Amino acid sequence: MSVGQIIQRTIPWLVAGLLIGSFIRLGLWQLNRAEQKEAIAAAIEVGQQGAPIRMQRYSQVDDYTPVRLDGQFDERAILLDNQIVESMRGVHVYMPFLPADGGPAVLVNRGWRQLGVTQQINLEALRTPVEVSGLMRSPPRVGMRLGEVNLISTQWPQSLPYLDMTAIETALGLPLAEQILLLTDEADDGLLRDWQLKTMPPAKHLAYALQWFTMAGAVFILALVVHFSSRRRRLRQSQE
Repeated sequence: MSVGQIIQRTIPWLVAGLLIGSFIRLGLWQLNRAEQKEAIAAAIEVGQQGAPIRMQRYSQVDDYTPVRLDGQFDERAILLDNQIVESMRGVHVYMPFLPADGGPAVLVNRGWRQLGVTQQINLEALRTPVEVSGLMRSPPRVGMRLGEVNLISTQWPQSLPYLDMTAIETALGLPLAEQILLLTDEADDGLLRDWQLKTMPPAKHLAYALQWFTMAGAVFILALVVHFSSRRRRLRQSQE
């Protein structure tokens, strides 16, 4: 067998191997994402049912741990734009909360509101000492950063395309905690507080994983069919 024939027979298997390996890796990634989403959904459910930990100042806890903070709001609002709820575009309203015993301010997600809806938040009430309850979590991860965040320290509220903690901290002139708080208190402020997992559900990740593994299996079967078909053709040619 010549070198050319060896290469000719090897290349299809190399291509098939690369495709199969890529499809399997994608399938495993989807399985991993499904597992992560299931863990997050379970943590949110447990956190919403658990007794909150009382804090006078911020201290780091596991994500979705229920906490109760004493202190008062800083009325400067940050609006996280392009937040979709039931096909309606809106914003998440964030405000810094100053713990009673000092330490870094905690950025609180007060909830969602639809764009174009006039809503007034009682700032006088926010300035008085209060206690807030919610779920502590890491700031949402940013996928693609489209442009830089530029905040003006004298203009509030301000809209952001994504949550840039460093930019917010600089504009506020306040040290911020490493985590944010998802407010769970009931309040007559017109803001929607529904902290269930809104991204792609685990079942969809599992469906995508099945698709990738099916494609890997299809490529393997196709490679076998091509291999044995070529082998039979060569045998017939050698017998002629």
